[in-house]
Amino acid sequence: MSATSISDQPSRDSARESLARDDALNTTNISTHVLRSDRLGTLVRRLSSDLSSSLSWEDFVRDLCGRSYLSAGLEGIDHPAIPLLQHWRDYGVPVLSSEDPWSVKTKDQCILQGCHQSATLHSDFLREEMTEFIESGFWAVLPYRQVQDPPALMLSPAAVKEERERNTCVLCNHSWSPVNATTLPYAPPEAMQFGRTLHRLLCRLQHSDPKYGPVYMAKFNIKDRFYRMFLAPANSPRLAIILPRYNGEDQLVALPLACTMGWTQFPPTFCAMLETITDLTNGRLKAKPSSLPAGPHRLDPHAQVQDAFTAWTLVARDLSGCHEQPAVSNAAYKLPITHANVFMNDFILLGQGTLTRLGWMRRHLLHAVDAILDSACAGKSRNEVISIKKLAKGDGSWATRKLILGWELDSVRQTLELPTHCRDLCLLLLEDLLKAKRIGAKQWASALGKLRFISYAVPGSATLFSCLQSAQNLGRTSGRIRITADVLAALTAFRLLVRDLGDRPTYLAKIVPKNPLLLGATDTAKQGMGGVFFTSDSAAYLWRHPFPQEVQSRLVSAAHPTGTVTNSDLEHAGLLGQLSVMTLVANL
Repeated sequence: MSATSISDQPSRDSARESLARDDALNTTNISTHVLRSDRLGTLVRRLSSDLSSSLSWEDFVRDLCGRSYLSAGLEGIDHPAIPLLQHWRDYGVPVLSSEDPWSVKTKDQCILQGCHQSATLHSDFLREEMTEFIESGFWAVLPYRQVQDPPALMLSPAAVKEERERNTCVLCNHSWSPVNATTLPYAPPEAMQFGRTLHRLLCRLQHSDPKYGPVYMAKFNIKDRFYRMFLAPANSPRLAIILPRYNGEDQLVALPLACTMGWTQFPPTFCAMLETITDLTNGRLKAKPSSLPAGPHRLDPHAQVQDAFTAWTLVARDLSGCHEQPAVSNAAYKLPITHANVFMNDFILLGQGTLTRLGWMRRHLLHAVDAILDSACAGKSRNEVISIKKLAKGDGSWATRKLILGWELDSVRQTLELPTHCRDLCLLLLEDLLKAKRIGAKQWASALGKLRFISYAVPGSATLFSCLQSAQNLGRTSGRIRITADVLAALTAFRLLVRDLGDRPTYLAKIVPKNPLLLGATDTAKQGMGGVFFTSDSAAYLWRHPFPQEVQSRLVSAAHPTGTVTNSDLEHAGLLGQLSVMTLVANL
């Protein structure tokens, strides 16, 4: 019987009955004496005993993790995503799969394969991390022999990732096993709107009206980000991971009680919750001015500790130390900037105005977070949703210069800068690519992703990706990318641009397009060209002009295949004619 034919939410009685039988079978020969006596070993003994005495796996999970992090007051919120969040709060996020239940033999083979080598290298860290996860109600760690029989169990390798200026994190390599490939989509993919987050922020910075003062920035990081979304207990074992093998101890597996980093449905699931918070915040910020004031929040003292606020004055454009002066927008916003956005687990606020107004904006975001996510639960040790550690470093404080999404943004100078370490890593990557003659398709795709991130602040680099992307398309079949002379030239040009980037910041006016002054269209034919365009005050202009007989006689056609003028040439002439006429109306 396939996994899709098994009810993911069985009746309580049938779940108790079937899983109680499984537990009775699984705990027969389990000895916890072979476990270590450290914190993790002690917790695993307790969990093993609790599972043996529980009537069902679902009861065991509910007792371990407690109530959902999603708020009990969701019903009072007006938003299209609320019914979905309510379902996840009451039943958990489902892990649906098209895969047939794994046999014990298949599971044993996965155990023999073991975890990723990064997890083995960081086995001590992983042991401490899992201890904290169990105490927080995010994971259950149990001997493999105790949980090998339930059909829902699937196993993936554990992995560990080290990040600069971030905590080392646990990854679940669900792509190595068939878990991700066989996962049935459930969360709305349209919730993933983070791809254009930086562009939206830069547009608001560039088109802000300087008469309202500088744009201030603040950001708020969600602690234990993906663990805020609990899984449906009945099928959460499908995301289990294999831990390193510790000497003198039974093989342990970790079973998640919340969404895991590495699961294909984690991004849309997490983003559905985050975008709801962002929508609520923006809705409150865009309400009537009388609705902008917000009541105090318990995190105010932590968030405002490093506010770098200056008086509400006109932003000066003659800035000392700037190679160029910031360009004034040709279509500035009519009102002060009040905007909230989100990128994965970081909320970002942009605001103009007085310190009081900025304080209200920050409170609206914090209150919106509380409306969707519970921060505390009686009898359970739960941290604040917003990271207090990051607030202490000044993340939530208002400033005109701040590290946002890996970029140094300066709203006064209107610049974007790449941190030095990122530029150095990019140059090292380019050096490695320039030395290679062939490269694996996956490695090439990873390199292109990193170069695309850098390219945002490298004007002129966008055209280089045509050649680089073409090389990837040609290597799809063989799985190897050949570094041809054209690819080599594109990479060399990219390196020159990145080196130049380190000597100066990039001005937003160079990467954020101005709003068009005129809108229009052109068309051409053998007889001539013409067009229409409109100004910002809705005035319309029409023009037309015939082509000389000499041009018409040279046009390529079915009757005249030896002509030297193509239809594309005529279209280009029409565009130039349109621009020439526009110069009579506006200063281009």
